[in-house]
Amino acid sequence: MPHPYASADVYTTSKAIEYKKSNPQNFNYPIGVMFLKTKYSSQHQRLPDDLGTNMAKKANSGKITDWEFSFMNVKTGKLQTPENEQPVRNVNQSEPD
Repeated sequence: MPHPYASADVYTTSKAIEYKKSNPQNFNYPIGVMFLKTKYSSQHQRLPDDLGTNMAKKANSGKITDWEFSFMNVKTGKLQTPENEQPVRNVNQSEPD
């Protein structure tokens, strides 16, 4: 369920910014463009949640499969893969005992 007061920061590459300036109504970003979204689960939260969503444009078929999605540990900057997956907490949660 979406959080009614959640917000996010979205970071992108200069290639995406230049594309959007030239094509303000279009969303067919060029291959190589990347986005990183970090989420804040509550409106009073100062730091983002530990897990961010990374999107990288890999093809131009016009389908969602043109994008590669992954998760990034915001604190370490490392992509989360099955090999290095660690439990990631929402900063609003308390530390386990």
